[in-house]
Amino acid sequence: MVNSEFAFNQNSFALPQGQAEDPDKPYPWIISPVVDFIFVYGGAFWLLFVLHVVCFGWNAADLENLRFHANPLLDQGVAQWFVLMTMATPILISNTHTWATYMRIYGSSEDRERFKFYGRYLIYMPLVLFTSALLYPPLQGMVIYLHMGWVFQHYSSQTYGVALIYCYKRQYFMNGKEKKIFKLTLDAISAFVITRLLCIREEMPYDMWGVPLPFAGLPRPIHYAAVAFLVVMAVLLAITILRKYFRDKQMIPAPCLTMVLGVALLGTIPGYGGLIAWMWAPPFLHGAQYCLISLAYYLKERGLPEGMNSSQIASAILTRPAVKWLLWALIGGNFIYIVIPHIMSDFGWSFMAIVSVVQACVNFHHFLTDAAIWKLRDDKTRRLLIA
Repeated sequence: MVNSEFAFNQNSFALPQGQAEDPDKPYPWIISPVVDFIFVYGGAFWLLFVLHVVCFGWNAADLENLRFHANPLLDQGVAQWFVLMTMATPILISNTHTWATYMRIYGSSEDRERFKFYGRYLIYMPLVLFTSALLYPPLQGMVIYLHMGWVFQHYSSQTYGVALIYCYKRQYFMNGKEKKIFKLTLDAISAFVITRLLCIREEMPYDMWGVPLPFAGLPRPIHYAAVAFLVVMAVLLAITILRKYFRDKQMIPAPCLTMVLGVALLGTIPGYGGLIAWMWAPPFLHGAQYCLISLAYYLKERGLPEGMNSSQIASAILTRPAVKWLLWALIGGNFIYIVIPHIMSDFGWSFMAIVSVVQACVNFHHFLTDAAIWKLRDDKTRRLLIA
């Protein structure tokens, strides 16, 4: 595993001295207003999704559909742009964010000891599961099927955690009941997606890149109950937000709304709309978000230069330690998701099938580990993420 305990030379920042921050008013952004909008709370996702629908309608992102039918050169340029984005975003963002988890649990001697269960023992789970899936092919479909539901729960859980960061940063404090309603609303979106995969045959593909997928075939009323639960929680959340606005004169931070609505759209929109959403959400509503929050934590944990405050962290992500961190994450993530499947394909395995199986096996460890390392109840984690 990569050891992310790099030398952190404060002189390498060469930034102007900052003003002392008001301890009663945390910096309201994770990186900066522009960076947060584009990469953290869904700006790029929403812009690309709306632009796609406006330009090409509710059509799948096939090359035949990505045409304005006005100028052949324009159509060719648009098609090439989509192909480039489809190839680049997984390599630069989605693959990279998984490795950021390992850089956290192996990043310092303190973290290696603190998360030793995940870094010393549970780390073998992906290897054992992947090897078992190769030896017993039906297991490949099982792990992909399980991953299809679990990955959405992972998305919604991350959305809840990041939304809380923005709430604390903006001093929008929810009481226990309000926080529970907020969390249950995101859980309800996950329940909608998961029960749809378990109960509705029409919503489940029969195979994934040639790997046959199982189907649980649970009774449809289970999904209908999840639909009702989602409607109830959405209404309760809206009432809670409005009640707090009229009672406390506080509106929930806009970043929270854009993220929650983005996850809701991703989970519930039908047909080709869902395909369009899934094209842009994993990199821009999850992967980039995770990378930047992890990087901000890494920089703050090792200490920003003297006199530098949190509002200058946008400059810090362009410095040598930050770039080195990003390069390690890029190399590590793509070793897992590109190099290993390419090696396997040389021995006759389907490249995309192996990518799907590797992704599922590795992500199971990623999901479990993330649930442990990003708890806002932990004093250090909360201090570094909210400062």
